[in-house]
Amino acid sequence: MEKRDYGLLFHCRDNPQSHDSNHALILKLDGDLDAAIDDVCVFYRGFNVAPRIFHGFVPGVAEVLLPKLLTKGFKMQVYDEDYFVCSEPSVITPAAGIEVRRVREMDAAIRDIFKDDGEWSVGVIERQLQREDYHLLVGYVANVPVTMAALDIARNVARVDDVITHPDHRRKGYSRTLMQHFVDYHRQVSTTALYLYSGISEAIRIYEEAGFRKLDWKPYKWSAWLE
Repeated sequence: MEKRDYGLLFHCRDNPQSHDSNHALILKLDGDLDAAIDDVCVFYRGFNVAPRIFHGFVPGVAEVLLPKLLTKGFKMQVYDEDYFVCSEPSVITPAAGIEVRRVREMDAAIRDIFKDDGEWSVGVIERQLQREDYHLLVGYVANVPVTMAALDIARNVARVDDVITHPDHRRKGYSRTLMQHFVDYHRQVSTTALYLYSGISEAIRIYEEAGFRKLDWKPYKWSAWLE
């Protein structure tokens, strides 16, 4: 991460396809926004990455910054995702034959879970695993990893991340069983609130069975980028 007067530049030159790893936040809206946008573009184009700016949860950013980005030719994507907090008991009946373990490094079998998600996701998780407060839980069937989810613990809150099931092992109850173990594991290692966000209806049904309840509020989340 590099700091600027206007905000932050996140970058990982070893993982150029990852938006998580390569994006800017413009956090100061009362400065020279045109100069800030130009600086972002020069920075990322310097190592052949499309400039991308995230919303940053700054009040007024959609009204002030976003029109400037669109005028300059940026395209935008809105993330229509609901937020959920774990607040109820789980009603999941675990599937038989699955064992959930915390793993501290990726191997070829775990990477195989990402068949549909791209190599850039693997690069992000490999870096996250260097943190002690990032817990990667993997479900094994006959000693083969079939599903995974990550618990990311911050100072005051914990988040569910990186929920993926191998395409050949879906619709067998494995992700439901993993979430049952996940919620129990979180209670053992942290006293923080546990939340997640999702816009995938099939996944949301599983989260609700695990005890997550949707909040009435959700932010207006977007990113904008230049080809």
